[in-house]
Amino acid sequence: MHCLIVPHPGDGQLYYIFKTNQEHNGIDPKGLHYSIVDISGAAGLGEVILKEYNFIPTTSPMLTVTLGADEKSYWIITHGWEDNVFYSTKLTESGISVPVSSMIGDVYGDKFVFRDQQLKISPDGTKLAVTQAGGYVDESYRGGFVHLYDFNSKTGVVSNFRNLDVWSTGGVEFSPNSELLYVSAISQNPAAHLPGIAQLDISSGITETINNSQTPIAGEIFIEVGELQLGPDGRIYGGDNLGAGQIDAYPCVIQNPNIVGLGCGFIDDGLILSSWGSPLRLPLTVQSIFRESPSVPTVKGCKDIETQVRVTSLGYADSLQWDFGDGSFESFGGSTGKIVNHTYSNTGSYDLKVKKYIGTLSRMIESKVTIVEKPVVDLGRDTILCKDDELLLDAMNDGMTFIWSTGEVSQKIVVTNTNQYEVTVNNGGCTSSDNIDVQVYEYPEIDLGPDQTVCDGVSIVLSVPPNSDHTFLWSTGSHQPEIEITESGIYSVEASHGRYF
Repeated sequence: MHCLIVPHPGDGQLYYIFKTNQEHNGIDPKGLHYSIVDISGAAGLGEVILKEYNFIPTTSPMLTVTLGADEKSYWIITHGWEDNVFYSTKLTESGISVPVSSMIGDVYGDKFVFRDQQLKISPDGTKLAVTQAGGYVDESYRGGFVHLYDFNSKTGVVSNFRNLDVWSTGGVEFSPNSELLYVSAISQNPAAHLPGIAQLDISSGITETINNSQTPIAGEIFIEVGELQLGPDGRIYGGDNLGAGQIDAYPCVIQNPNIVGLGCGFIDDGLILSSWGSPLRLPLTVQSIFRESPSVPTVKGCKDIETQVRVTSLGYADSLQWDFGDGSFESFGGSTGKIVNHTYSNTGSYDLKVKKYIGTLSRMIESKVTIVEKPVVDLGRDTILCKDDELLLDAMNDGMTFIWSTGEVSQKIVVTNTNQYEVTVNNGGCTSSDNIDVQVYEYPEIDLGPDQTVCDGVSIVLSVPPNSDHTFLWSTGSHQPEIEITESGIYSVEASHGRYF
């Protein structure tokens, strides 16, 4: 059974209790019910004024709820049984409306073994995630799945089905800024199959990009993590799926779930919550209570190069109008204007604003963008050195920060070895790079022998050992390994390794 308590949008004394129920054998779905409680009734003790009303006769146990786009109403979302239909029911101050049906995605029902599963909506009300633990179907093991959808908190429509490449163990949760997805997952290595937690960056909305961003933030631990739930402190808690016979249930915690990668701060076995032997279950909540206020992160960019600006935790918007602070304005649809590019033609600090519109209602969000010159980096042409020679590489750009491929962080470095050297110069977030190939050769060894005297009219041949890596320049102007001498004089040769004259 999954249960949620939702306040009546127009009456502070009334609360709706929504419930989906299902028999343990997974083949007797009971549908979506709701009851209404008046907390002022029975002389302040509270009174049930409507009990167990069967609103949608047959549904799966999955259930979630979020604020509507008007930030007054609520959407209660569940899924049908043995079909591919989402039901979005709107609760307004006038009461409950007819469900909005969205036929999309996979069929959830009897073909799946309903072990651990969750349906979650992102705090900003724009994404839905469905996860199901793996299990045996028709006597063969099926890895658990994770499905991602878009949700329109103005219309209640579910769209854009994506099947993510994660083997789930039944838990899923969004970060407070709604840009990262956490999944209790299992390694896809057939020899390991060790459990853990996967983090996915869903901000792009592109399936391949999301799959490629998958990061195991818990490594591979030996206690299977079940349900995940965002808490009022902004942390995500996971229930350890201990199974029967265990004494204590330890939750794991993700301390900073807005941070990409291992910086999110996973802690395992942080606190004993209970002393009972079944998997730890976490309460469902109105997900939008964890919604962060919309914001535009401060940005540093380069002059005359596109700078990306973005708004986070936006929620639903009909349209967005950007004021870039340099006299330029641009309007976008709500689904396309969250991440935009703009080119600034001058350096300086600009007031960046974006106005969110829902119908005639609007909300302004402000931030700053700093534009600097892009560093010009030139390490020169590729170079050949003789053994024991030194070459000074200078990245120029005094006062900026530097990182060389050698790990050095100074503006200048001295090199003596064959290698490709690269430097990245950072001017307050605006970067440029350059590289140079350096080859170091041994000095050529040559010997023309002692001075010689010959009779007039007799020629001699002067030669050096031929070497395909060497080039030669004789005092006669010849580049050949040997020359024929017919006149008296002083003859010399210069050998070079790695260059031509």
